[in-house]
Amino acid sequence: MRPLSIAQFAGLALLLLPFSTLAQSPDTFPQKQIGIYLNATNAGDDEFVAGVIDRLPDRGIPALVFDIKGNYVYFDSQSGLANEANLVVSLIDLPALVEKAHSKGIYTIARYIAVRDKFLGRAFPQTRMSHPETGVALDTDWVHPSHETVLEYNRQLIGEIASAGVDEINLDYIRYPTDNLRSLSAMSTGEKIVHLEAFVRMARRAIDMADSDTKLGISTYAILGWYYDSTIQNIGQDIVRFAPFVDVISPMAYPQTFAYGAYFDPALHPRTREYYLVSRTLKGYIEILGEHAWKLRPWIQGYYVDTGDMTEQIAAVYDSGLCGFTVWSASNYYQPLYSSLRALEVPDRCSITEEVAQVIE
Repeated sequence: MRPLSIAQFAGLALLLLPFSTLAQSPDTFPQKQIGIYLNATNAGDDEFVAGVIDRLPDRGIPALVFDIKGNYVYFDSQSGLANEANLVVSLIDLPALVEKAHSKGIYTIARYIAVRDKFLGRAFPQTRMSHPETGVALDTDWVHPSHETVLEYNRQLIGEIASAGVDEINLDYIRYPTDNLRSLSAMSTGEKIVHLEAFVRMARRAIDMADSDTKLGISTYAILGWYYDSTIQNIGQDIVRFAPFVDVISPMAYPQTFAYGAYFDPALHPRTREYYLVSRTLKGYIEILGEHAWKLRPWIQGYYVDTGDMTEQIAAVYDSGLCGFTVWSASNYYQPLYSSLRALEVPDRCSITEEVAQVIE
């Protein structure tokens, strides 16, 4: 089956509207979280993850991000489609991880890779992203975000994760790929946006149908904060359109991803490169998002950094008026972060101590 047309999407949108209305006043608890990321292997090592959770509170880190779904499903899912496609690899005891984290007051964030799904595309070839005009499958790991099988497969999984008591699901790769720009240029920006919006709306509704308090977040390109219109032409990641359906927006503000010799000029920007690139990204996002800017909680870079680099990035977050952030390190090495947090003072406005008891028992 081909992905939904814009006309079909208009009807589908009515069915995908969330049951609950998002709060009009900011619930800043999720946005104030400071968290580290664990890959699926480490998150599935019971002894390792228990040790991490035990130490996080003393390090001033109240949140844990962990992989829950990539090309495979990393928990014991009962999804019919996931099991039919043999995509369940039970690395993580999800209920046990959530229970352990909550016993220590840790906020849990399940990282969920959305549209880049190589093995789903192999199991159900009709879901593979194809040329918009010819319908020929592209040489890519990506699937159509609004294909009915893609939506149903992910609806089943997201509902299960929310029902397990995870505090937040963060959608990563919720965009169009950059490896087939020429072929995908035949699709309009508007079409890309509505297909992705169908996925976001589905996720919102799946959480609501689970009767869960789970929050929904999205990880997004940092460059949107610099060049919004030109970026969404390629990737369709229209954060303004998606913002009403999500609780947290996480630009991936990694200085390493910005070309050296561009963007930052030490003659014009008196502070460090790390500080400026994070700060400029967040200021751009704040301007673009307007009334939804309070939902921002960026990713910052935890790899190829020292303590000073981490301190500069965190200072940029605080100076932008934000409080929370999550730190990405594929190797899960965070000593520079730990050292930085020991020396930094958290602004009074960013305290969550009084809110913890109200959110996590």
